[in-house]
Amino acid sequence: GGVATFADAMYGDDICDAAVAARGQVDCHTVRNCSSVFIEATSAASNDLTCCCAENAYTDMFNDPIVSTACQAWLLQEARKFALKACAALGVCFLNFLCKTSLGHLVHCGRPATYSGLNTSRMFCVFIAQTVNTGCVVLLVNWDIRNAFGANLFEGRYSDFVPGWYATAGASLFATLALNTLMPMALCILHFPTVYLFRVYQSWGKTKPSELLDFYTYPQFDISGRYAQMTTTIFCTLAFSPGIPMMNVLAAAYMFVAFWSDKVVLLRGSCRP
Repeated sequence: GGVATFADAMYGDDICDAAVAARGQVDCHTVRNCSSVFIEATSAASNDLTCCCAENAYTDMFNDPIVSTACQAWLLQEARKFALKACAALGVCFLNFLCKTSLGHLVHCGRPATYSGLNTSRMFCVFIAQTVNTGCVVLLVNWDIRNAFGANLFEGRYSDFVPGWYATAGASLFATLALNTLMPMALCILHFPTVYLFRVYQSWGKTKPSELLDFYTYPQFDISGRYAQMTTTIFCTLAFSPGIPMMNVLAAAYMFVAFWSDKVVLLRGSCRP
């Protein structure tokens, strides 16, 4: 097959990925005149049409009606892929939240001697769980090491960090970290109405001053959970930013958002440490 262009390789499709085509698994497209492919879209080979759409659809979608008509099915497929990636990123963030909540209760079973020991154990456990869920699972799912071990394990598409990996697995990881950047702000916004509603519900019918004092005291600031989430972001950024430089920008944005969100929650919505 012909050699794929850099624009082809960026999309991560097998038929347009130079690294996959080099292994002989697929025949990368050889058509250089995409105009004829768009005109004969109904009879053109699917591989040729997909590669041409990958190169031209994003730029010519609204300017050329021929491209718009020929690549309509391809654009719908790309939209479904984007929706699945967004749902996967939301799922990862939700699992991270569940890990932080559940591990926060499980660490009490270890009976740490001090409150600092409790926070240290919780921070370490949450950091390991969130790092595995955020960065390691994506890496293992797309890892192809069958040639190394000779077993039907890790039958992913990529054995190295090729452009196609960054377009598929890297894009999912980037979307997860982007949502993770907004999590501190979302938790800050939800903190105050949640505390208020819980206080109203629990204080219903209570008249003793000691009981009301407990209900109207803000909860402790979750320093271990916040520190674990910050270290997870730093670890994933340092691990994958050489190939995805925009992760450094996301990490900086996360630090900015987390600083101001945590400052508001600590000073206005938490009890004195």
